Amino acid sequence: MVNKATKDVIAYCVSCKMDLAHTVVAMDGETVKKVLCNTCNKEHVYRAPKGEKALTNKNKPVRKTRVKKIIDPDVLWEKALEPVQNLPSKLYTINGSFESGEKIDHKTFGLGLITKVIQPNKMEVIFKMGTKIMIRGN
Repeated sequence: MVNKATKDVIAYCVSCKMDLAHTVVAMDGETVKKVLCNTCNKEHVYRAPKGEKALTNKNKPVRKTRVKKIIDPDVLWEKALEPVQNLPSKLYTINGSFESGEKIDHKTFGLGLITKVIQPNKMEVIFKMGTKIMIRGN
């Protein structure tokens, strides 16, 4: 019977940064745990050669990545303003009193729709260039 702990395997050497011949130093059942590089004589944890997956008995769950849909601010702005097209807009001032669903006219950002009132003195407004948090009076 051949002693498996002294057989040679190909493994990735972290010192040499290459796939090289290694001598097996420690095993756990049939799994190689530690190896000794035959080139630099350094002992390290076994790493499968690059390009090969490490053989493990564990089934790792596959992570599904969610793709976040990016909506163009222009499209979002146009859809938001459709139901309130015929309503008049209020001129924006910091001390003004505003409610959710109102249209405002800002001197820099232009026409916008208040989507959310954040207490006590802020509001979320959607403009053609994107959504902004604005200060408002109480």
